[in-house]
Amino acid sequence: MVASLDMLYAIKTIFKAKLVVFGAKNTQKLLQNFDFIDNFELISSSAKENYPQIIKQINAHHCDYLIAFHSKSFLIKFLLQSNAKRIIIRLKWLSFLNFRCITINDSFIKKFFKDKTIRAKMLYYARKINPKLYDKKINTLTFNNQIPIPLKNKNIIKEFLMSHNLKEKDFLIINPFAITTPYNLSINCYIKLICKASLKYKIVIPTFEAVHQNFIDNLNSFKNADKNQIYIFKNDDDILNLLALLYFSKCLISPSTGTIHLASNIKIPSIGLYLYKDDLYWKTFNQNYVFISKKQSDLSKSESEEIIEEVLKRLDELMSD
Repeated sequence: MVASLDMLYAIKTIFKAKLVVFGAKNTQKLLQNFDFIDNFELISSSAKENYPQIIKQINAHHCDYLIAFHSKSFLIKFLLQSNAKRIIIRLKWLSFLNFRCITINDSFIKKFFKDKTIRAKMLYYARKINPKLYDKKINTLTFNNQIPIPLKNKNIIKEFLMSHNLKEKDFLIINPFAITTPYNLSINCYIKLICKASLKYKIVIPTFEAVHQNFIDNLNSFKNADKNQIYIFKNDDDILNLLALLYFSKCLISPSTGTIHLASNIKIPSIGLYLYKDDLYWKTFNQNYVFISKKQSDLSKSESEEIIEEVLKRLDELMSD
């Protein structure tokens, strides 16, 4: 979602469009204070039984253009049931053969575009609406779409910091959790990293309900580790609390996932544990990466140790700046 902010701003500014976003609760939270979003339609569930309700929500807006970033055949068929005049979507046989679809050739972008970032790809979706007008106006735009952090969420984090005698910018965040990438360290390897880093620095780990207890159990299994400088922030379902925690931190260590993209949006330095070439698509604010060449299940103990040591080395360099 973060990578699409400039695309949304460009659509609103260049085409003077009425902009409606369809998405989940976290997306709604992150977009709620942007004045270039005219309307947000909350998709409570993407389960098949909810499809008729989603179509009803889409049809209520009589969209001239509907932009979709996923292109499974079932999704193309589903969106073609809507009354949207045109659908901008990735190139598949089904989308290629339907006159209502304006297609994006993803392979062409990856091969020939100089800027391969997801942000640039999203802007290309916007360009498809009216290429001539887009090309005329795009260089006149100033992009500064930092996600606003409400005072309420900042106060929640300030209370957490005060309760642990932590000062702003005097701690770092380590996020071990990633759903979408298998190229990551195991939780136990992250705990080794956390324990080693905590010998020098104060560490905050943001957890959430689905992972919290398992992480605590794993952390407690490291009996001889010094945990005096390790702090757990268990978040509720408010993503803006995580954003506020990042805002007050010195830096972040994280795999390529939503947390590191949030940090980049508000210009918090990070060390990204990335699959090689992911840095071309998901650039971070300070472009500091430790590359993981194998899936977690294929990493040997010595390879995991090398990654941990490289992260610690980069962390020392980052914290000394």
